[in-house]
Amino acid sequence: MEMRRRKLLILEDDLGLRGELEKIFADLEVTATEASDRVLALIRRVEPDVVLFDLAPRETSTGPQNLKLLREILNLAPDTKIVAMTEHDGRELAVQAVG
Repeated sequence: MEMRRRKLLILEDDLGLRGELEKIFADLEVTATEASDRVLALIRRVEPDVVLFDLAPRETSTGPQNLKLLREILNLAPDTKIVAMTEHDGRELAVQAVG
């Protein structure tokens, strides 16, 4: 019996970091993109088991506010596990995300 590979969706605006994360998780079925208004459609299509999520993208990000997007992902796919990343000075944002 063949086991299904777990699906990981990486939402990271930094292209270099996104590529490194794809390499790290190469044993999973990885889809990687930047946070944008297309993410919810991607969640529906890919149906990831886990979303690796950048809470605080670079200020040049054109995507929606990530806490709002996080809530929308959880509403759409409540069984999806979320792993949130942020830089060391993002403590307040991380606390809001957990709430």
